[in-house]
Amino acid sequence: MNKIIFILIFILLRLSYLNAQSLNYYQKIKDKNKTSINYSKNILQDLKKDNKNKLDQLYLIQNELNKRKSTITVINQELSLISNDISRKREQLKELYYQLEIEKNEYSKLIYYAYLNLSVQDRLMYILSANSFNQAYKRVIYLKQLTDYRKSKYITISSSITKIDSSIISLNQLENEKKSLVNEKISERDSLYQIKRQLNLAINDLRKEISKIEQIEQKNRSAKQAISNSVGKEISKSISKTNSTSKSQGLKTGKITGADFAKYRRQHIWPLKNFVLLHKFGNYHHSVLTNIVVKNDGVELGAKPGSNVYAIYKGLVVNIIAIPGVGQSIIIRHGDYYSVYSKLGNVYVKKGQNVSRGQRIAQLRTNQKLEKMSFQIWKGKEKLNPQKWLKRF
Repeated sequence: MNKIIFILIFILLRLSYLNAQSLNYYQKIKDKNKTSINYSKNILQDLKKDNKNKLDQLYLIQNELNKRKSTITVINQELSLISNDISRKREQLKELYYQLEIEKNEYSKLIYYAYLNLSVQDRLMYILSANSFNQAYKRVIYLKQLTDYRKSKYITISSSITKIDSSIISLNQLENEKKSLVNEKISERDSLYQIKRQLNLAINDLRKEISKIEQIEQKNRSAKQAISNSVGKEISKSISKTNSTSKSQGLKTGKITGADFAKYRRQHIWPLKNFVLLHKFGNYHHSVLTNIVVKNDGVELGAKPGSNVYAIYKGLVVNIIAIPGVGQSIIIRHGDYYSVYSKLGNVYVKKGQNVSRGQRIAQLRTNQKLEKMSFQIWKGKEKLNPQKWLKRF
C-alpha cells in the first residue's frame, strides 16, 4: 500500500512540475502580448495627436484587439492547468490524510501494547527469565528493535503531518493564483469590449472616407506589386547564377544550404525587435473595404521610424534594390531560401557581403510616425508564409 501511494504522489508531483513549466510558458506569452499592446498604444497616441493616418490607427487598434484575445485564450489555458493541479493536490491531500490515519492507528496500538505489557519491571523480568545468556541477549535486541520501530513510526507520522501542511499551503497558493487569474480575465475581457467599441467607431469613421482609403490601398497594391516584380527578377537571376556557378557560390556563402535554414523552422528571429504585425501572409478581406481582398506575399510589420532591421539567419546579400516610392529592399540568400526586407531607409550591408544571424542590416525610413516594413521568405520562386518560419512573437 505504501509503495502504491508513493508512486501516486510521485506522479502527482511530476504533473505539477510540468504544469508549472507550462504556466511559465504562458506567462511569457502574456508578457509579450502586454509589451506589444504598450508599443502599439504609444504609436497610436502619436498618430492621434495629428489626427492623421486613420487607417494606421485602425491597424494599431486591431493589434491590441488581437493581443487581448490571445491573452484571454492563454488565461483560459492557465485556468485549466491550475484547476487540474488543484484537483490533483486535493487527491494527494486525501491520500496523505488516509496514510496518516493508518500510521496513527498502528502507533496507538504499539503504545497501548507497551503500556500493558512492557513496563520497566516487565522488561527486566522478560530479560532475566531467559534460559540462557544467548536468549537474554536476543531479548535485549528484540526490545531495542521494538523501541526503534516505535520511534520510526513516530518520525513517519511527523513527516506525514509536515507533508500535509506543505500540501495545504501549496493548495492555498494555487487557489489564490486561480482567483488572481479569474480577476485578470475579467479585466482583459472588459478591456476587450472597450477595444471592440473603439474599433467599430474607427471603422465607421473611415467608411466616411472611402475614396481616400481606396486611393491609399491602390497605392499599397502598386507598391506590393513593384516589390514582388523586382524581387522575383533578382531571385530568378540568383537561381540561374547559382545553377551555373554552384561550386564557387557555395564557397562564397560558407556552404550554407537550404537544409541549414530549414533546420531552424519556427526558430528564426524576427527582422525587427519591437513591432506590430499589420498584415499577415495570404489573401483576406480588407477591414474597411470589405469588397476588396488584400493580397500579401509576406507579412507587413509596423514600427517606430528609424527602427533597426536584422538578418533572420546567416547568408549572402544577393542584391540591394532601390524601388521608387517604396524605399530599398535587401535580398539575402540562405542556400535555396531567400529572406527579403523591403521599404527600408538606411542600408548597412553591400551586395556580395556575408551576414550573420541577428546582424543589423538596415533601418526603417523616418517619413511617418508608423513606418511599415514588408518581409518575405522565398524558397526558389515560391513565396512562403514567414510566420511558419519565425519564432512566435
